[in-house]
Amino acid sequence: MNKNTFNPVRFMHYLRKNWTENGIRHLFHFLIAYVLLTALFLFIDYGRTVYVTQSLDDERQGIAVKTDNYKVLLTLAAEGHESLNTPISATTATVFALFLAYTGSRFFRASKLRQNLITDLTLPVSASEKFAMCWLQATFISSLLFALAAMLADFTRIELIHHIFPNTDLAYPVEWFNYSYLPDELLQAYAVQALFILGTTYWRNNPFQTTFCVLMLLGTFYYGLFIWNMFAIVKEANLKNFDWQAFYGHLGIGLNVFLLVFGYVMSYLRIRRVSLIVSWKDRTSLALLAVAVAGLILCCWIPCDTAARLTAQ
Repeated sequence: MNKNTFNPVRFMHYLRKNWTENGIRHLFHFLIAYVLLTALFLFIDYGRTVYVTQSLDDERQGIAVKTDNYKVLLTLAAEGHESLNTPISATTATVFALFLAYTGSRFFRASKLRQNLITDLTLPVSASEKFAMCWLQATFISSLLFALAAMLADFTRIELIHHIFPNTDLAYPVEWFNYSYLPDELLQAYAVQALFILGTTYWRNNPFQTTFCVLMLLGTFYYGLFIWNMFAIVKEANLKNFDWQAFYGHLGIGLNVFLLVFGYVMSYLRIRRVSLIVSWKDRTSLALLAVAVAGLILCCWIPCDTAARLTAQ
């Protein structure tokens, strides 16, 4: 691996080489996202449209309709608004996080096979150029492809629903930017991907499955410990009007930003020292251990500090 600094000309040649070799793989990722989102969008919209159609048929036949929710849906459709903005946007954000996790787990794909890794290590490019190229493919290009797949899946949903239910006009384009949780969920998706990228530098075989299991176990442990301490201390302090939503909102943003930066920095440092044999005995592993210990301390300290501040007010 070339240890020189970032060279734009060399980087463009390296990027062109990888795009030529992996263009079909990007197309495959796009098709996976498109087909999956189309199926989910159709499932969500089909249930809504069947409910409204059945309610209108019952009303015409003089059968009592249990609720008037279908009238609200018809009113929104008459105004040109999509009533499924929130469920479709939330579903898309969840799939986006899984999609980035999958592409992130293929970040250092050359390390899976020994022969490919030997070839990759002998390429005359620096570690910063290799990391930038992998980031462009796993994050930037994947995000663009997923956004295109989501928009095409939404238009496909509209056309298919209009074809299946020609007499019921309810489907309209989703107003993506009206989803209030979109910035937070995008930040969370990129933070999750950063951790999966870091996982590829430790587990070269089945990195997605291994990293997913490790993150689920650690996340469940830390979240359970934090919630247990939080409820116990807040209950003991008798804080009845505690604003949980605002508290978790600020805490979540800070945690996601930290995981995003930490994952990228540790991944870059690991790629700089990559070798044929995976090594756990380095400073990055010590940094991971230090962060794990710091997480345990924060899970106990944050609830105590929060309760003390609110009690003092």
